[in-house]
Amino acid sequence: MKENHYEIANTIIMGSLKEMLANSDLTYISQTSPQHSHLRSQGEKYVLDLIKSVLPLLVNAHALTAKENAELLMLDKLSK
Repeated sequence: MKENHYEIANTIIMGSLKEMLANSDLTYISQTSPQHSHLRSQGEKYVLDLIKSVLPLLVNAHALTAKENAELLMLDKLSK
């Protein structure tokens, strides 16, 4: 289940970032050099909002990982 949360978060983030590149209100894409490309102020807000929206998925995945690790540790100690 935790992998699913990570996969969903990754899909949302990557898809959103790809869409953001096509929006000139959010990004400036330099035709000369990728190093000159940057986020516009609306793009910075967009990225922050994006991270805030997927944070619960990442927190759930992290909690599930911790729970699974604790259960494995307990099983290991009980089997000894």
